[in-house]
Amino acid sequence: MSYEIVYDRRFIRSPLGITPMILAGSNNCYEPMPNGRERRERSWSPLFNDPAIPEEALMARVRSCCGGQFQEHFKWHGKFVDDAGFVAFVRNGVKGTLTLEELQEYAHCGSLSCALSIWYRNSNGTNRRELSRTVGTTDELVQWIGEARARMANRTDNEEIYYDMRFSGREPLRLQGRNIISGAVVAIKGKYYVSGCMPGKLETTMDVTKAMIFSGMDEARYRIDPYFLRGMRFMKAENVKARMGWRFCIRVQGGSRDGMYMEQLTRSRFHMTYHQESARRFPDRMTAERYIEKRLKGRFSVPGFSVYEIQQNGGEARA
Repeated sequence: MSYEIVYDRRFIRSPLGITPMILAGSNNCYEPMPNGRERRERSWSPLFNDPAIPEEALMARVRSCCGGQFQEHFKWHGKFVDDAGFVAFVRNGVKGTLTLEELQEYAHCGSLSCALSIWYRNSNGTNRRELSRTVGTTDELVQWIGEARARMANRTDNEEIYYDMRFSGREPLRLQGRNIISGAVVAIKGKYYVSGCMPGKLETTMDVTKAMIFSGMDEARYRIDPYFLRGMRFMKAENVKARMGWRFCIRVQGGSRDGMYMEQLTRSRFHMTYHQESARRFPDRMTAERYIEKRLKGRFSVPGFSVYEIQQNGGEARA
């Protein structure tokens, strides 16, 4: 069965109304990743192919899609969305609307790429793009929408026109700037701690003891190259310092992966590493053993697990 998966929503506010942007893709189409793996394809686009719509009209459009026997509009957070969920999905998106300038400040998403994608009927897939432009302010967005709507109104019967609007990249937009953390912080990119930064370069590590500590969020944003700020999140340094004393880790025992450390556990995969500094750490032996019993035992084709204590000098001692 084919269905759409929605990964993120970011509604943009302007004098013309709301631009309901969603990040979505098909469940059975895949795209290559830089690491050689594949993932489900996804891209940003405006909901209902509408670049700006008043809130009342948007909610009316949503309700017009409800009431039928079909109750699986798309998947969101791992669950199918029914009529009530669809209305709530859009209503919550409206509550979180931001201007384009606010999105750039809070999510470091850069500008919005806009164009008209024009397809011709009975032409074996012939298409072209018009009004391709990058907009970075609300005024520029309003101007582009006005020009695009004028072109849409003058389309011929042989043309099918779609609003091609997207943020750079195909990842969810994290809003960091609205959650202000006072005091010293560490910066985290994905699952890695920032350990060093300079113009055009970012050094990261999974070893929490090597995490770089900034005096505050302002210093972190100033010192980290803006190119790397997208997707960056911050954590109180005092919370990270507590983890620096965690010395226990889980190690594979037996089999072809003997001696490897547990790095990460996802919904379907058990990630391992030979590098001690990348191993997931636990505060004490009992916590690690309980994790093995509840989360690992019997789930993976691994002969066994052992708890090890990492010494400060890099050596190991079986706990």
